[in-house]
Amino acid sequence: MRDGPFVLDDIDVDESDTIAFEFGKRLAAGESIATVTLEVAAVAGVDAGASGLAQGLPLIVGTDVLQNVIARSQGVTYKLRCRAVKNTGRVLVSAALLRVVRL
Repeated sequence: MRDGPFVLDDIDVDESDTIAFEFGKRLAAGESIATVTLEVAAVAGVDAGASGLAQGLPLIVGTDVLQNVIARSQGVTYKLRCRAVKNTGRVLVSAALLRVVRL
């Protein structure tokens, strides 16, 4: 069983950042990440357009998946769920929580 989502540092409503989903420890020798998908949902507060938090497509960089984000609604906590399909067909999932605040 995996741990729950990891909690990211808060982001200010005027900031943008890059989130890294690290899969290296979960890949065996010879395995790599072939494709990824990302889902975004508001889990606290309201943002009907939560998917707009993610800017562009997720980028595979070695054993990591990078996703650019831009803050949206103050007081909203977002859950980002990254689904990585390995070259072997096995699927790995990682999730992160990101809260938007006004610093």
